[in-house]
Amino acid sequence: MACEGTQVDILDIFCDESGFTGQNLLNPDQRFFAYGSVAISPTEAAEVVAQTIRDFRLQGNELKGKNLLRHPSGGKAATALIRRLGARSRVVIVNKQYALAGKLFEYTFEPLISDINTVLYGVNFQKFIANLVYLCSIAGHERARDFADRFEKGVRGEEESLKAFLSVHSAGRVA
Repeated sequence: MACEGTQVDILDIFCDESGFTGQNLLNPDQRFFAYGSVAISPTEAAEVVAQTIRDFRLQGNELKGKNLLRHPSGGKAATALIRRLGARSRVVIVNKQYALAGKLFEYTFEPLISDINTVLYGVNFQKFIANLVYLCSIAGHERARDFADRFEKGVRGEEESLKAFLSVHSAGRVA
């Protein structure tokens, strides 16, 4: 709540993502997800885009990273943009296979421990499980990879894969 006489500045933040494959977190061709943002007014953003296109003689009216990085002039344009706007920008890069390991904890362990979850979160039990699943998976441990694959397919709604995931440790294990 603003007090009388107080000026509130509104900050425009523009966001974009790269590498989104939905619930397909094990896609070997798209192992990372990036989410970026920049604090810039719409007017300044339009000026920066127009000036960059003009200064680097770029085609089109939009600056897309995948297009910029195909040509030397686009690479120089990207470098100039980072220098100009980097201090007002933030980027988060996520390893999707590790994210899946974290989701696995949230979907399978968290409901079982919800009554005491503050204790377990306090000792980073969720990170222990996520790291264990991730490390075993990237190390090529067959059951860990199978476990992660079945979980991913189950989360995407494939009922048979979900049943297979839930039975991965049972005596009558589904192959």
